[in-house]
Amino acid sequence: MAAANDGASLRKGGKQLRLDGVARFSRVQAARFLGLSVRQIRWLQDTKQLHPIAVDHGYCFTRDDLEAWLNAQPGELAARAFQCFERGCTPQQTVIELRAMPSAIASLHAEWVKMSGAWTVAGPRGPRDRWEQAYGIGPLTPTKLLRALELIGSRADLRAQLHDATAA
Repeated sequence: MAAANDGASLRKGGKQLRLDGVARFSRVQAARFLGLSVRQIRWLQDTKQLHPIAVDHGYCFTRDDLEAWLNAQPGELAARAFQCFERGCTPQQTVIELRAMPSAIASLHAEWVKMSGAWTVAGPRGPRDRWEQAYGIGPLTPTKLLRALELIGSRADLRAQLHDATAA
């Protein structure tokens, strides 16, 4: 095995491989990343659905190849985007995180809003991180919004303030 600092060695122990500065995955790591078994990874390799790179001690897969396969699976992009929205990510943050087309994420966000019964509320202008920090609330997730509504419902003074604010 080559020296650990030469940038071209395979590492054992479940660590991500680094070859020529690009992240690579062993079969076991690829299986974990995709949520599949090693046998399924070999089948995907044999059927040319995944394209491994031959190295001294076996094969490795690029993150881009694994993500491309994952995003090609029916419903996978929607599931991953919905998870981002549930965590409080904006559509812009979701596009960046999933490396997906903005039009696809916009459509998925509209569908998520419709399916979850969520409301889209315009907040202060500027990066979401800045106004979340200004208000000290962190990402506003559906769970936090539900908790806020429960608190408003349980306190007469908050209900009155909300009623006064919406009546004006």
